[in-house]
Amino acid sequence: MTIGVVGLGRLGLAIALTLERAGHAVVGVDRDAARARAIAERTLESVEPGVDQALRDARRLELRADPAELVEADCEVVLVAVATPSADDGGYDHSALESVADRLAAAGALPHPRDLAIVSTVMPGTTDALAERLAPLGWRVSYNPSFIALGSVVANLESPDVCLLGVEDPAAAERLVGCWRPAWKREPALRILAPREAELAKIATNSFLTLKIAFANAVGDLALRLGGRPEAVLAALAADQRIGERCLGHGFGYGGPCLPRDNRALDRAARAFGAEGFPLGRAADAANASHLDFQVRSALAAPGSEVVTLDHATYKPGPSSLEESQPLAFALALARAGRRVRIRERPVVIEALRAEWGDLFEYEVEPSD
Repeated sequence: MTIGVVGLGRLGLAIALTLERAGHAVVGVDRDAARARAIAERTLESVEPGVDQALRDARRLELRADPAELVEADCEVVLVAVATPSADDGGYDHSALESVADRLAAAGALPHPRDLAIVSTVMPGTTDALAERLAPLGWRVSYNPSFIALGSVVANLESPDVCLLGVEDPAAAERLVGCWRPAWKREPALRILAPREAELAKIATNSFLTLKIAFANAVGDLALRLGGRPEAVLAALAADQRIGERCLGHGFGYGGPCLPRDNRALDRAARAFGAEGFPLGRAADAANASHLDFQVRSALAAPGSEVVTLDHATYKPGPSSLEESQPLAFALALARAGRRVRIRERPVVIEALRAEWGDLFEYEVEPSD
């Protein structure tokens, strides 16, 4: 196929390169002209594993300046992976998605039906609203989110647990599966839902993970209070197949650019559709904050002469994001209380920490592999 990808950020570029490597011709669009130029010239450097090499190897990836040009490029499928940042009300800002719809509408009616799939995380009802605008022009609008984690985006795209499709037209489901199947290293579970169901399922997946992580940390904290071993208690829980071991460790709480905001979005969605919010998500966030408080109080109760060393300040090892990072919040609380805190990190992260907090911490460069 010839596939258009709108939005060549960390996820969108990985999607474009994964599909190109699978044999498709890919036409990419990004509104950041400098980034688009670097991609076109194959000079962009990414922190995401596998992306740099895939970009250098890409022979069937071309760049266009405007989403409307994807019609002229005869793209059979257009995947939209633009940013949907958190809005002040807890939902998502869909302005970039609306801008893409405006440009496609400006291109006029299609000579034959084509598929447009939203990959970005959106609020329930977004796909239906976009379909109402674009379906009269010949676009079959669907929802096809990606389940990825920073630091393993390409691997997650090639070996997904599930392919989630929110469609009204069965032909759209067939076309989207045909788009992805050559890239899959193993066949995922295929779940075909109505668009609103799929949009809810995407947000709810991450919200459920916050519940599991918060529960594991709360039980681990209680084990410590009892004088026990968190890892032993949680391993006993994980042995039950109804629970399982994934996301059931004891350590720092959840953070980063996805899980916290999806909890807030699920609460916002529940309010928008007549419920009194989503109290389970709010409870997970409260437990997450309580766990951090327990960690800080425990550390401050220890002898104050020792240096507290953290092997990462990012929200989890691997990615470079400091967004809603509990390790960073822990380090800040200790340092502001007068403790010596040493952070072992990669140069790019240390540079970001120094720019914001100067010499509040001691730094140690993480040795390269």
